Amino acid sequence: MGVWDSSEKYDIEKGKRGKHIVGLIFLCGLLIVIAVFNMTRSFWEYEAGKQEYSKVEKEYVSLVDPVEKAAAPGAEAEAEEEEEEEESIWTEDQSIPNLSIAHDALAAKNPDYFCWLYIAPIDVSYPVVKGSDNDYYLHHTFEGENNVNGCIYMDSQAWPDMNDYNIFIYGHNMRNGTMFGSLKHILNDPQIALDNPYFYLLQKDAVRKYHIYSVHVAHPISDTFHNPASEQEYADYIKMVKEVSIVDMGVDVTTADKTVTLSTCSGTGAGKKRLVIHGKLVGIINPGKAGVSYNSVKALSNEL
Repeated sequence: MGVWDSSEKYDIEKGKRGKHIVGLIFLCGLLIVIAVFNMTRSFWEYEAGKQEYSKVEKEYVSLVDPVEKAAAPGAEAEAEEEEEEEESIWTEDQSIPNLSIAHDALAAKNPDYFCWLYIAPIDVSYPVVKGSDNDYYLHHTFEGENNVNGCIYMDSQAWPDMNDYNIFIYGHNMRNGTMFGSLKHILNDPQIALDNPYFYLLQKDAVRKYHIYSVHVAHPISDTFHNPASEQEYADYIKMVKEVSIVDMGVDVTTADKTVTLSTCSGTGAGKKRLVIHGKLVGIINPGKAGVSYNSVKALSNEL
């Protein structure tokens, strides 16, 4: 009977440890390759989305000279007379973005095109779509490409005439600041909203102007994302979102006002919340042949 050599046992154990080490090195290397691949893919998707929207803006949007309110014969006397009867809602700021949007061409490119969103102080200038659901544009761009940037989109359940009490518009919080990635600047520095309180929805026949009245962070299943179905629910909704706002915008909002809520992700992980910015419709501007009409919301909306 042979005698077991302890050195042979040592060599076997050493060989097993070597195989384990090689396996671990291979696994670590594989994980590094996968991580690099995912980072590279994310970078290229981010960049592809950024380039697409830059191209869309360059192709369909142009700057024009600011339009002044047309002055017809005797207009000054009539204006003074009207001002005595009712103060214009535009007296605080009658400006509109000096943008010319090729709405027909955008609609031809994508039939889901609804309007153009513009928020000057944080460099938001994007097409807004309204699809058949709220899922497709989470992962598809305006031109239909599968991409993490997605597209800015309006709640699919909203009325096309925008006659809802409140309408949600969603967009991704991209790390490179594109899409709704720059909304966080207002969260971090509310003075931006105080100094520049307006955002705009530019449509073919009108420019809808909104005054920001609330900025806050909410849980995705909170009442912030409840669509009011009655005037009383809407009154309660307005009261709630004004109370939780991180800044007092000094804006009165009633159930007679129509509002739009911009929403994007805030934070990371399982506790990810939503950054929301609420705006009150303060007027609908109709850039006609004679200039810009600063009529009241009710009067002009009846004409559209």
